[in-house]
Amino acid sequence: MRTLPFLLLLFISLVSFSRAETPAPLGRLLAKKYQAMGNAETAVVLVYLKDKGSRGRKELYSATELLSSKSIARRTRVLKHSEIFTEQDIPVDASYIAEISRNVTRTRHALKWFNALSAEATKAQIDALRRRPFVKEVELVGRWRGTPEPEQPDLKTGPAPDELSAAHLLDYGASITQNAQIDVPEVHDLGIFGEGVTIGVFDNGFRLLTHQSFDSMNIIAQYDFVDHKVSVVPNNPSTGFGSHGVNTLSTIGGYRPGQLIGPAFRADYILTRTENDSSETPVEEDNWVAAIEWADSIGVDVTSTSL
Repeated sequence: MRTLPFLLLLFISLVSFSRAETPAPLGRLLAKKYQAMGNAETAVVLVYLKDKGSRGRKELYSATELLSSKSIARRTRVLKHSEIFTEQDIPVDASYIAEISRNVTRTRHALKWFNALSAEATKAQIDALRRRPFVKEVELVGRWRGTPEPEQPDLKTGPAPDELSAAHLLDYGASITQNAQIDVPEVHDLGIFGEGVTIGVFDNGFRLLTHQSFDSMNIIAQYDFVDHKVSVVPNNPSTGFGSHGVNTLSTIGGYRPGQLIGPAFRADYILTRTENDSSETPVEEDNWVAAIEWADSIGVDVTSTSL
């Protein structure tokens, strides 16, 4: 009579054990790559987590602990009160980060919106990660192919720069043409120069921030998400790294009358280095996600991204 209950308990125990030992699944992209991976080969993966740990409830935080007042105010304008601060804003659990970091080749970014950690891992390390009870899925960092846009015909030659500048409040120099194409001088004539707007510029670095064009620029925050440092000047600026960032930043917000004036020269700026010129591989999406999460918490209004 006692045999049946014993067998039933044994069956339940075996089922529970098998479920506990079932490894987390591979994502669709990683499943294709996984079979062909060599023992020493590493892949850039996203380790998705099941929860945010013991402090993963928003009731344990106030919005001001994790978001700036400007970020909260911006969200208030477009979101319901219940959506202003959510569990997505809670950081990835520190104990999970530590555990994963000990078991991969290199960690890259903790991504709170995805509740995931990006890392470089071998096949054996991926297998070990999948056995962690808090891991939900392991997937490749996205790789996407774009379709080139058709070439546009050259714009017709307009009035000479001197002619255009003479009719307006500011002396744009050679930058009058690019500004005039989108009617910026007319906006500037009204006294609107970008005040109160926070612009995020995500690029390959910014190596000439001491240039006169940036003398009056209000840079409120900067971070290098490639090399994990505060300065956005690349470690090897002499090779040309960071030149594209200088081009885009000066076009948007540079100010040197008579030579260059950007449309939003009195805006506040958040600068991030998200592109790595030394490799230029399609595995930089996690750099961008880390950057936008950070910039959002500061209160960014609009971003310029160069890929």
